[in-house]
Amino acid sequence: MATGTCARAGVAANSVAVNKIRGAGRMGCLSCWDFLLPPLLQRTQCASPVAAHGHNAAIPKPGDTRNMFSHIMIGTNNLDRSKAFYDAVLGVLEVPPGAVDRHRIFWRTKTGVFSVSLPIDGQPATLGNGSTFGFACQSPEQVNAWHAAGLAHGGTSCEEPPGVREGPAGKLYLAYLRDPDGNKICGLHRLPRV
Repeated sequence: MATGTCARAGVAANSVAVNKIRGAGRMGCLSCWDFLLPPLLQRTQCASPVAAHGHNAAIPKPGDTRNMFSHIMIGTNNLDRSKAFYDAVLGVLEVPPGAVDRHRIFWRTKTGVFSVSLPIDGQPATLGNGSTFGFACQSPEQVNAWHAAGLAHGGTSCEEPPGVREGPAGKLYLAYLRDPDGNKICGLHRLPRV
């Protein structure tokens, strides 16, 4: 595990935690990386060297087309219920209806794939304690519509009501839901910096 001192925050930084969030070769503490911001909009970077990789932290350059994920798949115990729920909440985000493939459903966009699946080991699907899957929204109104669609299709509200939350990444308009299987999901819109 490579560690160092974050040049911005002046505290010990663990590269492994950040590498899992941002990709190998990047070093910094969570106060240094605005990991909720798209890589090209980050306002700071940590200049600490990463001993295990032999180079300094770097923000992706314009034109960098690498993606972190190919897909995200979560478990379900009821495909029909999950399809109705996710067709509704993702439909608000202009994602086409999911395509059923035997024991899985896929929602595809140019930027990634979201999927639900009956567990292939035959055991019940269980939710990940501490897991949240966030969906990008284009406006606070779209976040509210996303949340309302989820409630109307078997989801339950969790956390605080939809609204603005402020942190190191700036102001975010957020709404949280639990899907019908209990998975925690989030609709998020990044408010412009003033």
